[in-house]
Amino acid sequence: MNKYAFLFCFILLSCSAEQTTVSGIRKSVLNHDATLIADVELKEKILPPKPEKVTRWNQNGGFSHHVMQNPNLPAIITPIWKTRIGEGIDKKSFTNADPVGLDDKIYVIDAKGKVSSLYAKNGKGWWSKKVIDDHTAEKLSIVSSGLAIDNGILFVTLGTGEVVALNSQNGNEIWRTNVGSPVRSAPTVYGGRLFILTADNNLKALSQQTGEELWKLPSFINNISILGKASPAIDNGIGISVFSSGDIIAFRPDTGSILWTSSLVLNKFNPTSNEITDIKARPIIWKNRAYAISVAGKLVCLDMEKDGEENWHLEIAGVHQPWLAGDVLYVLTLNSELIAINAEKGNILWINELEKFNDPVEKKEPIFWNGPIMAGSRLFLTNSNGKIFSFNIQTGELFGKIDLNTKFGTLSPIVLNDILYVQTLDGYLIAFSDLSEKK
Repeated sequence: MNKYAFLFCFILLSCSAEQTTVSGIRKSVLNHDATLIADVELKEKILPPKPEKVTRWNQNGGFSHHVMQNPNLPAIITPIWKTRIGEGIDKKSFTNADPVGLDDKIYVIDAKGKVSSLYAKNGKGWWSKKVIDDHTAEKLSIVSSGLAIDNGILFVTLGTGEVVALNSQNGNEIWRTNVGSPVRSAPTVYGGRLFILTADNNLKALSQQTGEELWKLPSFINNISILGKASPAIDNGIGISVFSSGDIIAFRPDTGSILWTSSLVLNKFNPTSNEITDIKARPIIWKNRAYAISVAGKLVCLDMEKDGEENWHLEIAGVHQPWLAGDVLYVLTLNSELIAINAEKGNILWINELEKFNDPVEKKEPIFWNGPIMAGSRLFLTNSNGKIFSFNIQTGELFGKIDLNTKFGTLSPIVLNDILYVQTLDGYLIAFSDLSEKK
């Protein structure tokens, strides 16, 4: 197994379907009797929200509720700069931290614990800071799980069990605290607090100013879990967190009190969910509804005003956060399908089956996909072959692609000031926009 493939060892592949692009057909999901059906009778016109200029992508998922809608992006994009940010991944350690950005700066961390601040328009360095030494980094499976910036402070979660706060202007360390277990989620920032999930399945709230632990929720049963955990979603005074047990909890961010619970474990026999119940994808909150998807094969929409009552569910497995834009939820499945779903009713609008293997005849050399995100009224995915694809939101059909001589991992692209940024496995950050608009 090469150094790129090992990053994706937790992904379950279904090899039963042929490599093609289809819409409106009946499809198998996982190895049980669940089916996916695109309703060809709906013929709903998908109306995305108006593209808006984004100047703040300060945490995983963009905002604390993980709904970025439709960031503005030029109709035609091309690489405008590429810069080295540090060390790439190896078989011993890597980073699971997506880039974050605010105004004219982008913040990244490499696989050896070097945090860098870059000028967003040209990729030139502003400052860099080592938050962990190389010897310690080599002992960790995940060096860092995430970054977040708020109130002039850049927060870094580490596999050592430490959370570090840096001055976003110069990289100087403000405080450092150890939470007693490796931190496996990127921090969610909300209301002067940090919210993190640890390897031993504890949800903790820390003070942004001091790092002091303000409260923690009891540990849930820690079943077999995949590498990394999902950042909690928080909006309007209610948080949603997901656990490797398949549990979903709603909590008060100020006190940690539990409001209600739900589960993404299927209620019938499923060979996969008997062993792996983990939820890797970030949950999202929008208009009093919560959405979450599990590895075991369940996508749900929950009514937050009715104590998490289920509005609808589909038997779909995934490890990436669904993307909500307007009334449509876009989902990348473990079966390498890109799906559009009516977010209110759960109807499937279209299905696009993506390439699964570089050698589809022998079903060898699997291709791994990451995304989606919407920008400029189109969907973007990256894959392990170093390609960026864009898709039509109305039909799911391929719109265009950029083939780069690099490798993309599990880190999500972000959009800031009409520029798309992608961090590569070999330690680079690449910016994409309209070359004519480069300044």
